[in-house]
Amino acid sequence: MLVLEHDGLDMARTLAWMIFPKSEIHRKQHLARTIAWVACEDTNSNGEIVLSAAAMKEILVGPGKVEMEEMAAEAAKRGTVAGDLLALIYKMDAGGHSEPSFGKAIEQYKSFALGLKYGDGESLKYSEETLRTYFKDYASVSHLWAAFRFNQGPYFFAKDPRDVFRTDKAFVDFLGVAKSIAQFASTFIPKRTKPPKPIVSLEVFLQIPEEIPAMNLVLK
Repeated sequence: MLVLEHDGLDMARTLAWMIFPKSEIHRKQHLARTIAWVACEDTNSNGEIVLSAAAMKEILVGPGKVEMEEMAAEAAKRGTVAGDLLALIYKMDAGGHSEPSFGKAIEQYKSFALGLKYGDGESLKYSEETLRTYFKDYASVSHLWAAFRFNQGPYFFAKDPRDVFRTDKAFVDFLGVAKSIAQFASTFIPKRTKPPKPIVSLEVFLQIPEEIPAMNLVLK
């Protein structure tokens, strides 16, 4: 379960989960570097910063700054795919589409991704095998990625997409949308699925704390 400690680091912890859902070590290292970086930005060049021994250890034994950024960038590409696929199924159902399914989501994504490139010039992946692999690897946080992606389109719930990791209200709304998407995905069973099963089982999802109310999007 995602634990909210209300210590000013919940947004960074959530982002670390989204990027490294399967690696606790990398989550700790990413969080430690985030803490150190924020501390440096908040202190003048001649000032001192205070880091816990645990955070310092994670930085010293973990990947360097450039390597960690490259790992996070690659992970974000894969997580985005998982979020987009889940968001497509969510939109199909909300729009009254005939028999929404994972297969149809893949076909829509492939049509969208063909010929497009990321900011670094790499082409978006669109082979079915790759898309299914990415979704499987990031299924546990696909509801978070879907919520993040919805906020970048016509269904935004924060004025600036970056606000979900910068302001308390946008962050809570973000988690609420993710919880709503997880509730949908864990109960919706595509008609032709054999044996019948939901898109993602509830126990697979990173659980959003009870203190966060589900927030349903009004899709157009």
